[in-house]
Amino acid sequence: MGELVKPLLRDEFRLGAPVDYRRGLGNTSELARRTVDRTGIVRVVNFPPDMRTLVEFCSTFGPLMPKYRATGTAPEDYIGDVRIRTDIPPEDRLATERDGELRPHTAKSWGLQRPRYFGILMINPGWTNQSFGMNGESRFVRAGDAVDELQRRFPQTADEDFHLLTTTPVEFMATHIRDDVARMAIVFPVDSISTLGLRYKENMRDVLIRLAPPTLEGKRYVQAVTMIAVIEHIPPAVIPNVLVEIHRALEDNGLFVVRVPSTLQPVRDKHYQHFTPDSLQHTLEQGGHFTVQEMVGNHDTRVDWADFYVRITNKARQKGLSDSDTTIRADEMYHAEVKICDPYDAKRLLAICRKK
Repeated sequence: MGELVKPLLRDEFRLGAPVDYRRGLGNTSELARRTVDRTGIVRVVNFPPDMRTLVEFCSTFGPLMPKYRATGTAPEDYIGDVRIRTDIPPEDRLATERDGELRPHTAKSWGLQRPRYFGILMINPGWTNQSFGMNGESRFVRAGDAVDELQRRFPQTADEDFHLLTTTPVEFMATHIRDDVARMAIVFPVDSISTLGLRYKENMRDVLIRLAPPTLEGKRYVQAVTMIAVIEHIPPAVIPNVLVEIHRALEDNGLFVVRVPSTLQPVRDKHYQHFTPDSLQHTLEQGGHFTVQEMVGNHDTRVDWADFYVRITNKARQKGLSDSDTTIRADEMYHAEVKICDPYDAKRLLAICRKK
């Protein structure tokens, strides 16, 4: 998590007093679970460097999650061993076997919900004489704390960011193991009390850059905005304010595409107005924010489509075409003869505008 980790550690996640394992397994486990339920994290000191003891202790929190392809019959099936390997060439070492920045490196959990708890046993503080943060130190960052920090640093855009992180599917692929590709959101709920989980991978910075809206001079913008069958639902007095906000959100020379019903259709319930080509252009260009570059009609009112369809199907049957071929032919004729037309003869109007 790079620079994000250090500021988040300023209060040590409100760890409070550590729990001493010398109290015995039962007492330590009970105190640790109380602390986790209260703060989300606990530090246990004087824990023996033994895999079986670690598995026994973690089992008191719930069923353990075996490692990839593990059978769950031995302590090693639940514990990942992070240590430098000097007995193999550096280029052949996995991320957990080399010095330097220790980054997340597996993808098995990207297709699954993360475990409710995660534990790590530090045997020693590091393994090489690298600079701080490059010696194999392990850090805990709770997803909820990261989201809180996001809100604190970027209050204007935090809600939008959180929506992107929790609703946008992102493709994750395993790095060192064979596994299915997963398309899931980066942040997700773990339980019913708003605890958040986080999928994190070594290329997460690149993933977030692709996911984030573009910015210009520190302000977010988009390349295009579409409003299909929307403006007729907006009170006329409010439309100028809507145009101002769209203009603000668009990049320079950005596109604004609008489709509305024409006055050749009766005004329906929940519609404030329908438009002629002239009235639509006036509406969109009011305030001087946009220029209507092109306007086309959609669905020619001069063509009786029901009658036209009957003639198409009769002619197709005379030629011995199948029902599926007849449908294809009718679709082709609709696009060629009816769909795009003169805006003054159309049921719907499509305007393509450019930001001034």
